Amino acid sequence: MQLYVVKERALGRDIMQRAAAAGYEALLFTTDANVFGNREWDQRGYRLPGKPTLRASLDALRHPRWLWEVLLRHGMPRFRNLEPFLPPNLTPMGASTVIPRLFDATISWNDIVWIREHWPGKLLLKGVLSVADAERAAALGVDGIVVSNHGGRQLDYCVAPIDVLAEIRAAVGTRLAVLVDSGFRRGTDVVKALALGAEAVLLGRATLYGLIAGGAAGVDRALTILTTEIDRVLGQLGCNSVAELTPHFVRRT
Repeated sequence: MQLYVVKERALGRDIMQRAAAAGYEALLFTTDANVFGNREWDQRGYRLPGKPTLRASLDALRHPRWLWEVLLRHGMPRFRNLEPFLPPNLTPMGASTVIPRLFDATISWNDIVWIREHWPGKLLLKGVLSVADAERAAALGVDGIVVSNHGGRQLDYCVAPIDVLAEIRAAVGTRLAVLVDSGFRRGTDVVKALALGAEAVLLGRATLYGLIAGGAAGVDRALTILTTEIDRVLGQLGCNSVAELTPHFVRRT
């Protein structure tokens, strides 16, 4: 489960309590989206927040199957976790204009301490891009970090996670689980991250595109492509498993 920072701690407490009751083992706390970035791609698709442009509307009409499945059969996806804290009778599209106002730009390490006190399971911190932050997370009892720049959608000129991954892993050693995301598209990319010290790579876009294109079968196909690429790269490197990967397989240019 992924939790964003909001002004009302009641919401965070409510989500954590329900997640724990549902049997979730880990909570991933996102730190790098407390202020929305200047998402120009999103702006090109909407006249106003929640109001699609004519071009976007016409494109939706070209996909009747999607319209039936998403809008007519099941209805628009809703923000179920946040609904109790939103104004009543708010449409799903309208909720997208309210949620950004719930975010709090003043989050600090004290919020991490508070979450650690209230969350009984594993706690991971996403958005870490420096050795200092990684070491502080370890000192506060965080179980793992995700080295991430939020897919490059938040801060212009932000450092690429792959460029700081090795130094962060070297600094924290085995005190933290180190995961990474942002910009990973091929199995080759995954192998690079594993060689530089990541224990896992988070991939959302590949599986999402697979889901859009072909449902569950599309997700399986996307994962098969990635695992096949990983196996091929390992073989070409002369490795029998990912456990044999080390930083010397990666050369910086």
